Amino acid sequence: MSTFLRRIFRTIAIILLITLGIALACWIQLLIWADKTRPTSIRTDEIRLALKQWWLGVLCKILGLKLHRKGGPWTGPVLMACNHISWMDIPILATNVPFHFLAKSEIRKWPVIGWLTAVAGTLFIRRGSGDSRSITRQLSNHLSQGNSILFFPEGTTSDGTQTLPFHSRLFESAISSQVVIQPITLAYCDSGRPHTIAPFIGDDSLVPHIWRILGEKQIHVHLHYHPPVKACDMTAKELATQTEATIRQGLEGIFPLSPAATQNSEGRTVIRYVDSNTTVAP
Repeated sequence: MSTFLRRIFRTIAIILLITLGIALACWIQLLIWADKTRPTSIRTDEIRLALKQWWLGVLCKILGLKLHRKGGPWTGPVLMACNHISWMDIPILATNVPFHFLAKSEIRKWPVIGWLTAVAGTLFIRRGSGDSRSITRQLSNHLSQGNSILFFPEGTTSDGTQTLPFHSRLFESAISSQVVIQPITLAYCDSGRPHTIAPFIGDDSLVPHIWRILGEKQIHVHLHYHPPVKACDMTAKELATQTEATIRQGLEGIFPLSPAATQNSEGRTVIRYVDSNTTVAP
């Protein structure tokens, strides 16, 4: 199949999936209204998470994402920390374990999107200057209720070859709620090397990036679930440092080759991959 036809067929499939998703969201909304308990009962929440997990799993298949998993997610309440590369990270992670997304509270007021994210069980947090303690309390409350939460400590996306510095603020919620933290390493691969199209970084625009992804025949995705860490044994800063090191080691295990920039005979910069133990002269 040509790249153009692949994009057209996948676009049609995504439109149909979105239509189905809106219908499911309406049904879930009816369940929430019929549920007299506040907050929503465990049964209703389980149905919501299961449908969300299924829907995002179908989306991953349409996008041609092939998952390779090492280890497994923690079965109890957990604060999951993962490196961030693309908008595809969340659907990929959600196909393996049901969890609640985090989003800023302003999104709840957006037309249509705000309603859809709320029905999907998104946890909205109020953000503002100097409001870190309030956010920590909100997350601690959600975790104490038995919810599992995923967050990206880098705060932004990277190119997938390395991790960016981890912010320690949100790790405090795991300490106060006494839940474990599970580091997760995520990587997009192309013939054993980092995929160059998958990362959504810098000045990338969403629609053109999705169009490029739709043209890819298949993208291999590696997920490494590392052993959980007891949050009560360390400070938030120590947890962030250890989690970052663990995820970085996971990337090194997936990509034994590291990028090195050199110049060719025409004076242009060329990225080639060498063994991580090899030193490349400048």
